[in-house]
Amino acid sequence: MRTLNRFIRKNKVLSTINKWLKAGFMKNGIKYESLSGSPRGGIISPLLANVYLHYIDLKMEELIKEEKPIKKGNLEYGKAWRKNQHHQLGVDRYINLNPKTRIEYIRYADDFIIGVKGEYDKAEEIKNRVTQWLEQDLKLTISKNKSKIVQANKGTRFLSYMIKVN
Repeated sequence: MRTLNRFIRKNKVLSTINKWLKAGFMKNGIKYESLSGSPRGGIISPLLANVYLHYIDLKMEELIKEEKPIKKGNLEYGKAWRKNQHHQLGVDRYINLNPKTRIEYIRYADDFIIGVKGEYDKAEEIKNRVTQWLEQDLKLTISKNKSKIVQANKGTRFLSYMIKVN
């Protein structure tokens, strides 16, 4: 509920969610008490999961901005452009000041994949940071079997699809 408090500001909505979480569920005409969290298959479970996991989306957005390559205008390009020779000289318009790392992130429900173009050490650092956010801030654990660093040309499965870069 504390995490939901961060994203939902209306007390009435939070109160309704809290009641729903404590209401229990019926199976074959028998009422069961909720032990913890949102019951699997509950009508608003996907919505609550998305609200809860939105935090990781925001953290990944910050990380991507932090690692985004910085482009600076190339003075050589400007001179060549003024002389209309930029095509013949093959001069780039921008210079990447941080070209080594690029991050892509996709989440579908509670499955996500992070693509890192860069050094293995950087991918390991990102994996550790994400694991820390999930464990400390959201009180979730990452499956060690599913969580791995693989080379893009070897590929990995995500949502039953093989993702691979040639």
